[in-house]
Amino acid sequence: MSLALSKTLDPIDFAELAEELTIVDQHFTSAREQHPMRRWEYAMALRALRTWKQIHPQVNVGYDVGGAGSPFSFMIRGELTVYKDFSVIDPESPYGAALDQYIGQNPRTPPMRSSASRSSNMLRISISSCIT
Repeated sequence: MSLALSKTLDPIDFAELAEELTIVDQHFTSAREQHPMRRWEYAMALRALRTWKQIHPQVNVGYDVGGAGSPFSFMIRGELTVYKDFSVIDPESPYGAALDQYIGQNPRTPPMRSSASRSSNMLRISISSCIT
């Protein structure tokens, strides 16, 4: 059975995300200490990235928008060869910037109007969680 890419955390997901978790665990604390359940978030983001690239190989722009010293850019280094542009938008990252700084220094992304006019070269992955 294929794992849905839009879902809430279920502990049984970890078994299906074994391949992605191998990469996640190599870089999990590269940026800073992370809550242990964020392993699932990053593994899901990697799965979504790989799934999207299989369906849309023309995607060549990626963003990591985070606020907690995200190590995601370290995790996808092996995937970066397929991107012409990958940006970290995170004030905590040594290479990143706050969202308002980034927008002020870079051209705006194309507006998303309809499926027919969407930019075919941009992938937006949104992973969020509520950890208590």
